Amino acid sequence: MGNYDRDNLTDICAEYSGGDYYVEEAIPGNKLFNARQSFPIPAEERVIAFVDATVFGSGKNGLAICASGVYWHNDWTTDTERNFLDWMEFAEVHIRRAGVHDIELGVGNVFNMSGSSFRKDVLVSLLKEIQDEIIEILEEEDSYDEYEEEEYEDDEAGDCGAGCRLDDDDGDNGFEWRIAIDGQQYGPYDLALIKSMVQALQFAPDSAYVWKPGMSDWVPFLRHPETAALVVPAAPAITVTPTPPSSNRGASISADSIDELLEDGNVTEPIDVNNATWERLIDLPSVGAADAKRIVEARQENGGFRSAEEVGALLGMKPHQVERLRRRAVFGGLASTATPSRASSSVIPSTASRTGFSTSPAAETRQGSLTTSSTASPSSASPSASAPSSAPSAASRRIIDF
Repeated sequence: MGNYDRDNLTDICAEYSGGDYYVEEAIPGNKLFNARQSFPIPAEERVIAFVDATVFGSGKNGLAICASGVYWHNDWTTDTERNFLDWMEFAEVHIRRAGVHDIELGVGNVFNMSGSSFRKDVLVSLLKEIQDEIIEILEEEDSYDEYEEEEYEDDEAGDCGAGCRLDDDDGDNGFEWRIAIDGQQYGPYDLALIKSMVQALQFAPDSAYVWKPGMSDWVPFLRHPETAALVVPAAPAITVTPTPPSSNRGASISADSIDELLEDGNVTEPIDVNNATWERLIDLPSVGAADAKRIVEARQENGGFRSAEEVGALLGMKPHQVERLRRRAVFGGLASTATPSRASSSVIPSTASRTGFSTSPAAETRQGSLTTSSTASPSSASPSASAPSSAPSAASRRIIDF
């Protein structure tokens, strides 16, 4: 079908509004730039409307309605079979909400909106309205093509002469198959079109059913010889079995494990836990928005982190999550800790001693015993002090200053 009429598409998109939703010139330049890099969206592609699905508004995750189709990109927590559908493919998919935060554009094609303030039901309505318009255009094009074909056949029949017989296309051109997916019926299709849909991963054959005229009932897709033949057996997958940590031995595979395997294949820039921004910290494995906030608060209090284990202890991470964090994180620019000052503060004299006035012999005794105890009992200082011998000198200086 080529590119959809941009004016018609803009008119439909302009009828909708909401937070994190932008149309044409209203799309912020930084969001558009980040979306083109992250999705990615080709430089020559015209973006008509954009839904930002990032928590901090960077535009790196979201959905873009363009002249040639629909692009989308999720964060690392959400898997999807496809990230782009052209208008021909878009016209065939079933659009629906899936769960609390997801929108499904056909089987396995998932867009996550958890970071967007744009309403999920409004986006579904927008996409369905665009789909209806495209289907109408496709039907008009099909009607025109059928008319042209009939005219051509009539001309050929006239040239053929008496007694000449034209070959037909097996009667009904093969558009007789219907497919049922999750209780929804689609079609009719011919086998060639169904094969292209299978190759494009538009639906899962192992969970679909088929029917055509002459069949008494629906049958599983893979049990009918004609449709089962359309599925090419997958090549044996190469299994990568990483050695699990001893503390996690015997644990079943999880979504985190799958993400770990995917991450190992991507070379990414390490993130400095002690200096990265809040938004940058969220890119770390197993670190969400609330976790990033806790990291920022903790490093302000204690001067920073020295290892992935310290971060894991703060966030309650599992051993395999700490290992993933270790691969992506560095710990530079550690601020000097305030531990020595806390050690000396444990021996700060009373109010009378600080002012230099002694109201009683007991006060003088307390002042004298202060210096003695700080020298003779280094165990009373903070355990994290760099050296016990430094505590007495700090306490003595503090007494002299007062």
